[in-house]
This record gives sequence, structure tokens and C-alpha cells, in this order.
Amino acid sequence: MQNRLKFLILLFSAFFISSCTTMYIPNMENVPLMQKKGDIKLNISTSNLQTSYALTNNIAIMVNGYIRGNKYTDDFFCPYKSKRLLAEVGAGYFMLFPNKIIFEAYGGAGYGNVNIKRDFEDYMFINKSGTFSANISRYFIQPNIGYKNDIVELAFSSRFTCLKFSDIKTKDITYEDLVAKKLYQVDVPTYFFVEPALTVRVGFKWVKAHFQIMYSTKLNSEPLNYLDFGFNIGICFDISKALRK
Repeated sequence: MQNRLKFLILLFSAFFISSCTTMYIPNMENVPLMQKKGDIKLNISTSNLQTSYALTNNIAIMVNGYIRGNKYTDDFFCPYKSKRLLAEVGAGYFMLFPNKIIFEAYGGAGYGNVNIKRDFEDYMFINKSGTFSANISRYFIQPNIGYKNDIVELAFSSRFTCLKFSDIKTKDITYEDLVAKKLYQVDVPTYFFVEPALTVRVGFKWVKAHFQIMYSTKLNSEPLNYLDFGFNIGICFDISKALRK
């Protein structure tokens, strides 16, 4: 029992400590499972706000917002702070098949920023802050297939992501630190990811608990610190069904 507890504590600590210099943490995938014109979906989690609207019986649009801030402590007990912002827009096609099976395919683009700050004392015991920031441009294609009724929604999606960093700004961070933390020249390559996800929603006709497990795999060889596993919990509102009551 003690060994299991120690393992969980180490795993939990490793997740948060490694995230302090993590350049890419994938946001939750928007999987609306549209059925007809006028459908409106709203997903809310601790870091995500996502909405989608069916313009016709086959065409839908989406808007996604993502904000995440964290605090950590490194091996020298120096505090880290990180903040990530991302806004996305997308559009796509959906089709309802017999037995309530739904196919969707969306494409979109987003823009954001990542900022990392580390407080420390220099060799003169003067308090300083080392900062690193970069802008993010991201493009995605995301096919979904799922099942939906009034109680349960189940979907598998796979997002193909193109990621580019730009406008790098640093202060009081050495070249050695940049290399060690895989931050050196991250604005040179274009990164490509495959991000499959499983989404489950359970609840009532117009409001459901939302759960999503996602795995992210980088396809190119250039180094980058990123989070490869994500788990999101939130609430999904089917606003159109609530309005039709």
C-alpha cells in the first residue's frame, strides 16, 4: 500500500514539475456531435470554454477558448509560474446516419501565447525573475465518429495538429538553461502531432457530465517538451434542446 502511495505521489509531482517548462499542452478537443440545423453545444471545463453551432443540416462552426495557469517549484525550491492562452475558430461537415451514429470532420486555426516565469536569487543574492514567452499558431483537422442519445454520448476523435512558435522573448535565462529545458530555437521547426481522444458524456437531455481522455504524439524529431496525456472533466450543455423544451 505504501509503495503504491509513493508511486502516485511521484507520478503526480512529476506531472506538475515537468509542466513548468512544457511548451505545448493540448487543449480539450471540441466534439459537438451535431444532428441538425440549429443545434448549439457549450462545453465548459476548468481550462476550456467551447461552443459550436449548426448552420445547416450538414455544416457547423465552432469557437474554442483555452486558458491555463500553473505554479510549481523546481529542484532548488525556486517558484515557477506558467500561463497558456489559445483561441480557435473552426468549421466543418457533419452527417447523421441510422442508429444515431454521427460522423463529423472539422478544420480550424488558432492563435495564442505561452509564458514561463522563474523567480530565483543570483550569485549576489539579488531576487530576479527569468522569463520565457512565445506566440503560438496552430492549425488542425479533426474527424469524429460517435453515438448520441438523450442520456449518453460516446465519440472517438483524432486531431491532426500543426504547431508553430514565434516571437520568442527571454530575460535572465542562460543559453545552457534554454538547451537543457528544450527551449532553444523552438521557433525554428514546425511541429506536427496526432492526438486521438475518447469522449464520454452522461446525464440528461440538455446537460451532461463530460469526460475526455486524449493522447498526443509528436511526429517530427525536433525536441520539444509537451504533455502527451490529457484528461478533461467538465459539463456539456445542449442549449438548443433546452430552448426547445
